[in-house]
Amino acid sequence: RMASEREVVRRWEAHPAFHRIRAWLDAHRWFGSHMAAFALAASDAANADSPAAARGAAARLPALLEDLELRLEAHSAYEDSRLFPMLETAFPTELAGAQARYEGQHRELDACLERVAEDIAELGVRAEAGDDVRPAARRLHGRLARLGSQLRDHFVDEEQLCVDLWLSMPEADASRPAPRMGKARL
Repeated sequence: RMASEREVVRRWEAHPAFHRIRAWLDAHRWFGSHMAAFALAASDAANADSPAAARGAAARLPALLEDLELRLEAHSAYEDSRLFPMLETAFPTELAGAQARYEGQHRELDACLERVAEDIAELGVRAEAGDDVRPAARRLHGRLARLGSQLRDHFVDEEQLCVDLWLSMPEADASRPAPRMGKARL
């Protein structure tokens, strides 16, 4: 029988080394909450009672996008420069092929995020022209749902592969800084 997500998280939280993964997992949860707020803002714009109300709701979207992009960049920089090199050094067999899979996922996420940015830019142009932004906001809402689903799947994949390995590391190895590598992805 597969353990529920909540049972798995409880097992992780009970682990004496949980402190080393808490912030990373909290970041994953933040992204989920942020995507829900982002989708709600797009829904508010898409379902507003009037074009003026829709433009007002759409005005929040650029800041939500910027926050998402900045946090994704910082999160990915940590993973790429510290976490994954540390785990790959300690567990080369277990992580074989993971880098290529994550790079593929990151390309898909980047492409979806780019389309979201394009949709938000279009909303801005339409709003400045005084046009009804509701149709564009409906399209954006659909893209945000896809992006949220892709992020969720990506984080679940990372957690399923990495958490137990990370928790199993001796404290000295898990707290030793990994070499800084390359430029951040996603």
